[in-house]
Amino acid sequence: MPSHCRQVNILKTNQSISSNEKALRNIAVGRKIYETTRYILVGNEKQGFAILEVKKEKIRKLYRRITSVKVLALGSESILIEDSNLDVLNPSQLVPLALQTYKKSGKKAVIVSGKYSHVNFVLIEGEPELDKIMIIDAIPPRPGKLISMVKDAMKVGLIDRAVDIEIREIDLIELARKAREKGAEVVIFPCESSSITAQSVDTEIFFLDREALPVFKSHKKLGLVGCDISLEALRHLLGRNFDRSRIIFEQMCPKQAVSNELPFMTKCCKLREGYEPVIEGKKMGVVVPWGARLREVADALNWLLHAIRKD
Repeated sequence: MPSHCRQVNILKTNQSISSNEKALRNIAVGRKIYETTRYILVGNEKQGFAILEVKKEKIRKLYRRITSVKVLALGSESILIEDSNLDVLNPSQLVPLALQTYKKSGKKAVIVSGKYSHVNFVLIEGEPELDKIMIIDAIPPRPGKLISMVKDAMKVGLIDRAVDIEIREIDLIELARKAREKGAEVVIFPCESSSITAQSVDTEIFFLDREALPVFKSHKKLGLVGCDISLEALRHLLGRNFDRSRIIFEQMCPKQAVSNELPFMTKCCKLREGYEPVIEGKKMGVVVPWGARLREVADALNWLLHAIRKD
């Protein structure tokens, strides 16, 4: 799996030492570096850069001497990429580029000079694949709101580790058409969405958050695209007129669509804020509210990625 870091110093030298472990140690040990520096790159663009992890003397000073080094990669094992548009502190941007470069070059250490002249690197260790999760969302809108928020969180660097996502969409319009084909005279949804129209469903539509009780009473077969809460809401609205045999119910709850295939992330209207971890046998995932904020989505995804590594 790839790993990445942040505190990087560059020591450029014309000496041909970037693939000589003894010479690398000799040039690094005893040198003073800033207290937070953990890694140094030694070499140049022509011979490549070695990557050294350093230990420093244990004193309270801004600049401390290097006492020992661990060679993470030799110059012959590294490759330098320059991309001024790439945020090298964002794993969602850095790691996929590194994996792509590794597969082309075979170099286990990918060093990237990116936006704001920041420099970072990725070491490819073990199986060079990203963790994969399933995002389950309802559409419309298209793309789904949760899917869009996950991608936004990755884009702006709120996610701690790069991840590969698969998408499973629950199409509410398709469910409505199924209800109509089964004999529904009208179709009811929990609430309004700009893309759900009578034209798209090809029948009259209503929403549970609007008063339409007289209409509900006048039809023999009602289609309901919703979840268990939607069914209870319709039961409440109809009162004594509620007859389950009149309802053609199409389940739309994303939480009902999860499986054991992949770790998952989805949403549920029963949850009001935060996120809800799910660990049930081989099933692992996380649920956010239907109206989740970007911070909640990011926190939930970071929890899931951390849980995957612990599993």
